[in-house]
Parts: sequence; C-alpha cells; structure tokens
Amino acid sequence: MLGEIEDSDLVANAEKRGHQIRAAIAAMDSPHVKEIRGRGLLIGVGLHEPIAEEISARALAAGLIVNAANDSSIRIAPPLIVGDAEIAEFTEIFASVLKGLA
Repeated sequence: MLGEIEDSDLVANAEKRGHQIRAAIAAMDSPHVKEIRGRGLLIGVGLHEPIAEEISARALAAGLIVNAANDSSIRIAPPLIVGDAEIAEFTEIFASVLKGLA
C-alpha cells in the first residue's frame, strides 16, 4: 500500500489538491466562513455561526459528503486520488450550499 502511494505520487497530489480546495473555498468569499485550516487534504472550515450540521445535511442532500466536526466546523477529507473534476464538483456544490443559507 505504501508503495502504491509513493509510486502514484499521492502525497504530492494531496498537497497540490489541498491548496486548490482551500483556494476555492476562500474564493467563495462566504460570510459564513471564518477560517480555512488544515494540511494536505485534511481541511477544516471554521464558521462564524453554529451551522455545521445544517451545512453537512444540505451538502449530503446535494450529493457531497462533508462532516460537521463540531457546531461551527466543517471537516473536508477527500481521497488522495482527488482530481480537477471532483474539485470542480465540490466547489460548485459547497458554494451553492453556503449561498443557500439564510
């Protein structure tokens, strides 16, 4: 398994894709997002309000799995093989969910 991770350069992919996802979330410029933290593909989105459960439920209904780590934090942990198409789909759905909040 470790050999496959190294052979496929998945560590570098995780770093690159993590930067892409964090940049995409920042570009959404949502008033709900307080901070974006994490390293690689383990990303946390800190929220200004305790609405993480609502975001998680709305995202799931739209086909996106994110986790409410606590009342005001969303955890995003895509697979190591995530690519441009999946990040584009994530960005579209997550932005729509954030815009749909009251």
